[in-house]
Formats: sequence, structure tokens, C-alpha cells
Amino acid sequence: MQRLFWILFLLLFSQAGTANPPDVPKISDAIEIDGQLDESAWKQAATIELNNITWPQENIAPDVKTTVRYFENGDTLFVAFEAFDPAPEDIRAFYNDRDRVWRDDLVGIKLDPYNDHRLVFQFFVNPLGVQLDSIENVIRNSESDAWDGIWDSQGRIHEQGYTVEMAIPLRNFNFNPTEGKQTWAVEFLRFYPRNERQRISNLQIDRNNDCWACQMVEMSGFEGMQQGKSFAIVPTLVLGYGQNRELQENTGLNSVAYNFDDWSGESNIEPGLDIKWGISSDIFLNATINPDFSQVEADSAQLGVNNNFTLFFPEKRPFFLENQDMFDSLFDLVYTRNIGAPDIGAKLTGKSGKHTFGLFAADDNNTTFLVPGNLRSSVAVLDQDSNNAAVRYRYDANADLSIGILGTFRTSENYHNYTGSVDTTYRITPQDTLKAQFVLSDTQYPEWLSNDFCDEDDCRSENISCSFGNCITNEQVLRTQDTNGLNDSAFYISYNHEERDWFMYANYRDIGKDHRADLGFESRTDYNKAVVGGGLLWYGEEDDWWTRSELRGDWDITHNDAGELIEREVEAIFNFSGPMQSFAEIGCVLNEHVGIRLDASKLEIDGNTTLFDRNFCFLYGNIQPASGVFLENEFVVGKQIDFANNRLADRFTWIPGFEYSINAHLRAELNYLYEKLEADGAEVFTAHQADLRLKYNLDVRNSIKLSVIYTRIKHNLDNQPARNPDNYPDERYTDIATQLIYSYKINPQTVFFAGYADRAFKDDRIDSLERDNRSLFLKFSYAWLM
Repeated sequence: MQRLFWILFLLLFSQAGTANPPDVPKISDAIEIDGQLDESAWKQAATIELNNITWPQENIAPDVKTTVRYFENGDTLFVAFEAFDPAPEDIRAFYNDRDRVWRDDLVGIKLDPYNDHRLVFQFFVNPLGVQLDSIENVIRNSESDAWDGIWDSQGRIHEQGYTVEMAIPLRNFNFNPTEGKQTWAVEFLRFYPRNERQRISNLQIDRNNDCWACQMVEMSGFEGMQQGKSFAIVPTLVLGYGQNRELQENTGLNSVAYNFDDWSGESNIEPGLDIKWGISSDIFLNATINPDFSQVEADSAQLGVNNNFTLFFPEKRPFFLENQDMFDSLFDLVYTRNIGAPDIGAKLTGKSGKHTFGLFAADDNNTTFLVPGNLRSSVAVLDQDSNNAAVRYRYDANADLSIGILGTFRTSENYHNYTGSVDTTYRITPQDTLKAQFVLSDTQYPEWLSNDFCDEDDCRSENISCSFGNCITNEQVLRTQDTNGLNDSAFYISYNHEERDWFMYANYRDIGKDHRADLGFESRTDYNKAVVGGGLLWYGEEDDWWTRSELRGDWDITHNDAGELIEREVEAIFNFSGPMQSFAEIGCVLNEHVGIRLDASKLEIDGNTTLFDRNFCFLYGNIQPASGVFLENEFVVGKQIDFANNRLADRFTWIPGFEYSINAHLRAELNYLYEKLEADGAEVFTAHQADLRLKYNLDVRNSIKLSVIYTRIKHNLDNQPARNPDNYPDERYTDIATQLIYSYKINPQTVFFAGYADRAFKDDRIDSLERDNRSLFLKFSYAWLM
């Protein structure tokens, strides 16, 4: 009997840790978002405390006190945090860009307005009022901070810690309209980074349930809440002036010289208009006319040498980011950076009960898409207009099962690509998840497209002579030659089992040789891949120097449609988290992979490629030894294929990086990559790439940024045995791209930018760095919220 009593007591105690918070009161008193909690409304607000450290410890009481207050006034949710700290001088808080303060002290709220464990909105603020917001896609188990809501916040550091106020208009997200009370899922959080980064919550987390969002508690209120027909008009204006010049070849009597022609310039004035209309509380319409799809900040540097597949760059443009997660699926069928220069676009998204839907359409002045393969991919550009659209529907049968369809459509002159798919996610138990997707595609290429990838005028001859390293055709020529139309399918299925101390997974992906997804980013075709893996987890005790460690590994094998081997791999990885928020990981990979085709005029693998043992090991680590300092380092040592010469080479890669906040306003970031390839006892190439960002944030709204991206590549032309001398790369190539931007941001859509950018390079034709393009630009946008 006594044993039964203690079991019941422990069950009741565990339930207390996850009790639902008090209802959201409706209070009409006005408040000012200034970091001061002196208005009467805060005295009437609902109040809770954050009592559970859920990471790295497991549901233990924190040493610091955090009080949360909240209420709503009919159209806005107000939340305040009082974060007490025994050593306020140790608070980590810096002015920085929105969404770039994850390493600071933070407080915030996670909201699931439909309480259906599909999409979770996250709003966080650091002690200086810098905002961070994102969307968690529970189905895909991913987060995106590309989404930016319009909301207000302010922070204030004081002798007892810091205080944050937040005002989140309900126009930021969809929710169910109802006359009675609504029930949302919620979690209140504080991140407390010192020797370790503690996650402090109002609820307890069961680590035997891998879905943390599914464990958010219910919060009732918002009675009679109707978002109404909210309306936002955002006019934009972009002014630009750019200059460029071409390097010209001048042939003399006995020599060839190069010099630049004169600068040619062009002015650009582009007005535009974005409209967002909340037709109801759960249906949104976005429209854009002559949209500003210019990208203000430079992409992060990426190195493409000895890489046969197209590089991926994330979407950053507001129109496409709005409710972007609705179009996600297990295949990347919607990659909107394929739409480069549209004149008009529209998007409709919404939810009604168990039904979620989305539709977007946009034209484009060009038509850009990937031409995939199983050993390489390339980008095709048709200099002609195109129409682009995607439609998405998902039915949530219950909290554990969802079924969706997704269609994409691209059309242009003598070209089209259509895809249609069905996908499902089934959460069998809290530990087991099954996901699957099936896709059909229909593609028609222009008759002339294949010759765009040809190294000579015409690759359509049936008797092309192809000796290794001296062939005018390639995989992309062969993948685009069928002008009668391509029809094929793709399939993906995965199973995941996750518990507190171990996990396992298996997945299989099969993409037919004629399958294309031209609105998406699927760089491989004609391949199937099976993966089986798992791992073990250990957690340190409160007094241990380490907090978590993991041992994992997997086996995978890849073939083409004909069953010919492309790759086989076994990997083992061990990592741990330690003091000063450090993380270290070491792993080794045993990999067999084929090189390039010996006869590029044939798609066969067996008898037409060489299978290489591409084994390597890597070591990665990062640490935050002091407030505002982040250091990381990665080494990769082993074998790599020298694809240009189809041989095995020795690889050494070094990737250090650091971030240093000199004070609350000034910040420096540097990421560097060094890679060297050696074969047959001599250097093949050496590459250096540095990405430097200097930022001075005057306050939350004003900032000045300087970016410098430096790339230098050296090829040893005496060690290129398979290359045709006519196709030798530059022996030495250097490129420097710079950008200076001043920005003023009231919110993500009310902004002003002024900037300058240029690029300089040198290669075997010129001895010193010379600029070949430069530009000035101004951008204005203002959000009228009605």
C-alpha cells in the first residue's frame, strides 16, 4: 500500500510539471512596450513561473527565477518576462540582426494556434529587445527563421536581471474563428547561456517522445476572437545604378594581350507593391506587382571547385517566404529561387478544420531550372518568359495522421514541367513515425536545349567519338535530348524510431531516370538510395563536466535505375557536449564511389566508370569561451576523387571560423576554407576562401555592414593528365567581392537600405586585381497596416 502511495504521488508530481497555464485574460487597458511593467494591465495579467530545465538537464528546477505575465486585448497577445539573474553583469546581450541572437540570453513563446502539432510559431527576444522569430514545421521536423512576423518588443537590463515586453498581433498567423473560447498549444521559454546553455520551460519534456512540439500544453482564452479582414499595403521602390566592363582579347603580331573596355552603365528604377489581405482569421491572400525580389545581403560564400553538383542557396525574399512551409514536402519540389524576375505574383493560403491549402502563381522573365543526373547536375536558362505555379492541400485526419497532395506547374515556349504528388506522415506511437511520398512528372524540353550543354556547335550526331577527357558531350546533353517528352516517377519512404537513450531509422529514395522537378531543387535523377542507421545517447549528471554524448552510424547504398552501383558507404560518428557550451565530433567514413564516365556519350555506369575507395575521417569542434565569442574548427583528411582527371587523390580540408562581439554594438565574423588535393605525388589544386562580415549596430534599427568574400584557387597545370589543354583551368585565379550596406528597419517590411557593391578578379590573362562590375542601390519599403 505504501508503494502504491508513492507511485501515485510521483505521477501527480510529474503532472504538476506540465499543468496547463491559466486562461488568457482579456484586458483593454493600454500599455506602452518599453520594457517597464508599471501599467495596471500587467497587475491583472495571468502569471506563471518557468520551473523546469529541459536541456541539458532533464526536468530539474532552475537556479534562476523567471516570471511570465500575459493577456490579450482582442487583436494582440501581450507577454512579459521578468528574468531574474544573480549576476546581471554576466547577461549575454548584443545588438545584432534579427534572427541572429541565438547565443544570447533569450526569453520567448512558442504558439500552435490550431493545437494540431503541425506548425509552431516562435517569438524570442534578447535583453536589448532584438527579435528572433521562426516557424517550426513539425511534420518535416525542421525550423526556418526566414519567416519574419511584424510584432513589437522591448528589453531592459537592470540590477536584478532583465525584463522583456512583447506585443504579438494576431494578424501574424492563422487561427480558428470561433465565438467561444479557443484552445492553443503554448510553451514559455528562457534560454540561460553560461557554462552551459540551459533551456528553462513552463513544462516538462518526455525524452521518450521525440516530438517536443506535441508536448506543448494547452492555453485557453481568446473568446470570440475574430481576426477580421486585416489589410497590409507595402509599396516598394528600388533605385540602382550599375556599371560593368568586359575583358577584351587583342592579338598582336607575336602575342596576345588583354585589356578592359570602357565602363558601361545602366540606371534602374523599379516601383512595386505588395498586398496582404486577411480574408478571414484562417485565410490569407498575398499579391505582388512588379515585386522587389532583389536580394540585399550577399549569400554566404560557397566553393564549387571539384564539385559536380549545383550549389544550393536559401530563399530570402519576403513574398515567397510568407507561409512557405505549407509547400514543403519530403521531396524539394518547390524551390522558389528558380523564379528570378517576376512581374506579378499571388499566393492564397489557409486552413479550415482539418483542411490546409495553399496556392501561388508567378510569372518570370526567364526560365531557370536544374538538369539533374546521377553523377552531375547543371543549371539551364531559357531566355524566355515562363508561368509558374504550385498548389498544396493537406488533410489532417487526426493528431497523428496527415495526407497531402502537391502539384507544381512550369510552362514556357516549347517547354513545360508538371509534377503531382501524394504524401503522408503517420505518427504510429510517440516513438515511431512513418513518412512517404510518391511523385509523377511530365516534362517537355525545347529541341535546341541539349546543345546549350554541348562543348561544340552540335552534339546531336549519333556517331560522336568520345575518348576520355576529350568528349564534346556530357550527361546533361544526354538528359535533355529526348524532345518527345519525359514521364517518370519518384518515391520516398522513411521510418524513424526515437527514444530517450537510442534511436534507429531507415529510408529509401527512388528517382526515375526521366523524372524532373523543375520548380524544385532535385539535383539527382536516375538513382535509388537505401539507408539504415541508428545510435545511442548518454546524458551526464548535474555535476559531470559533460552533458550529452552520442554514438551513431549508418550504412547506405546507391544504384541507378539499371541496378548499377554508384556508391556504397558505412560511417561511424561520436560526439559530446561539454563545458563552455562546447561541442566536439569525430567520425570516419568508408566510402566507395564511381568517378566520371570514361565515355561521356553513354549513361552506363558498369564498364564505363572506375570505382574508387573514397575513405576519410573528420574532426569538428566549437566552443564559447566567453560572452560574445564563438570559435569553431573542422578538419577533413582522407581520400577524394579528382573528378576532372578521374583518379583517387589525397584530400586535406580545414574550415575554421570565429564570431566576436567586441562590445554590444560592434561584431566581426570570419569563416575560412582551405582545401588541397594531391594526386600522383603532386598538387592538383589548392583553394582558399574567406568570408568576412563586419557589423556595427547603432541600436535595434540602425546598422552598417561590410562584407568581403575572397576566393583564390591555384591549379597545377603540370598535373592535369586527363584534361585537354584547350580546357585547362586558370593556373591562378583570385576573386574579391565587397558590399557595404546601411540599413534602417522599423519592422521586416518597413525598411530603408543604401548600399554599394563591386567585384574584382585576376586570372592568367591579367596580372593584377581589376574590377569588372560595381553598383549603387537604394531600397525603400513601408508597411501600411489596416
